Amino acid sequence: MVTDTDSPPSTEPLTVVTLVKYLLGSRQAILTVDSNPASIWVGFLFVLSAGFAREYDREDLLREPWHLLLPFAASVVTSGLLFIIVSRLAKVRNAGLRPWYAEYRSFLGLYWMTAPLAWLYAIPVERLFSPEGAVRSNLYLLAIVSVWRVALIIRVIIVTYHANFIAATSVVMLFASFVTLTLLGMLPQQVSLMALMAGLRMTESQRFILDATLKVQVLTALLLPLWIMATFFAFLARTPRWRREILPQGAETRAGWSIWLLSIVSVAGWCAVLPATQREQALRTQVEDAIRDHRFEDAVNIMASHPRSEFPPLWAPLQHSDYLTRFKVMAALLDPLADRPDVWARSLVLEEFRRQIQVYHLSGSALYELTDEERVNLLEMLKRLPERYEIINGGDDDKGLSRAGFQHILRDLAGENAGDAGGRQGPHAKKVLDLSSTLLREFTEWEESRN
Repeated sequence: MVTDTDSPPSTEPLTVVTLVKYLLGSRQAILTVDSNPASIWVGFLFVLSAGFAREYDREDLLREPWHLLLPFAASVVTSGLLFIIVSRLAKVRNAGLRPWYAEYRSFLGLYWMTAPLAWLYAIPVERLFSPEGAVRSNLYLLAIVSVWRVALIIRVIIVTYHANFIAATSVVMLFASFVTLTLLGMLPQQVSLMALMAGLRMTESQRFILDATLKVQVLTALLLPLWIMATFFAFLARTPRWRREILPQGAETRAGWSIWLLSIVSVAGWCAVLPATQREQALRTQVEDAIRDHRFEDAVNIMASHPRSEFPPLWAPLQHSDYLTRFKVMAALLDPLADRPDVWARSLVLEEFRRQIQVYHLSGSALYELTDEERVNLLEMLKRLPERYEIINGGDDDKGLSRAGFQHILRDLAGENAGDAGGRQGPHAKKVLDLSSTLLREFTEWEESRN
């Protein structure tokens, strides 16, 4: 970051060069952005373009353009909360603030002008790397943008309020820690910690995501008491005094044509290329809509009529956060896929189905959470699946409780284990028992024939 100087605020126009200097932490550039009334409108366009960069290869924006509003909602909420803390601390330090709406307008403009950093998310890493490499690259980009933004906001507070480094850092880091822990707590976990500790099969991408998530959570939680104490002492201390850096009346800077051109082109360019980039997302949406409406055969037919290359890279038709829903969807999709080896999605769904059986065997959820009717559908699908015996047997790399594969669940359903789950009453209970017994008998014969 550029070091502070005691030179007076600059009245140079807001240009593309100013933006570059601002993102690098230049004091004069920060004061130019802070004092320019156009900053909030230029920043607005940059936030919109950043939304395009983030979502163009993830969401069907032509059908659901509201995804572009999410960055605005998130930035207004987070900037508002941070502004409340910073402005309160500035009052404690006698900074001499303007009316709150004038202060927040400037703060929001500074906040939004960090949006060009999110253009890094537009890099199509899914097309450049393997699935594992794409996940790593996306997380690295997220880390770079997050750390850069936090450091830049700290710099902004130091420059605009003449704040001391420790107070500015503690406030921003405390806020960033709470936001990080909240978001990580809200995000659905595709892979549980229990599954990791049990040694169940996971992809390299899943392992990397889980490992990165745990490290960030632990590090953030460990440092949180430090930021709380530092912020507490920052509010208690009345010195050193802060001073709000404000240009004299009538000395506000203007916005040059280059910054307007860049901001407009950054939005218009995305609008021009969006139809071409959204063809994959439109197909994805058709499949997911069919799955959501339980039209599983239609979903399979859509995937069968289009090659894998016409769908988003690394996408699979299993985008559900909780295990039970994913398990039901996979079983329902495998029913029409059982006799369709030509469909590219078959291997993906089958491999994930095998992985989910491990998790369900560990937790018992497949046995106790599915209804008898759902069990009948699951067992009938399994009976038609050519790979049924390998699934019942379990893979050689299965570990721990999952080593027995699906056999234990089938024995429960057939009433052979102590739990006697097959003895339940109901219109489908007998069919569950008969199908389970048949699959176990056929599996035993298959296993004997191999030996």
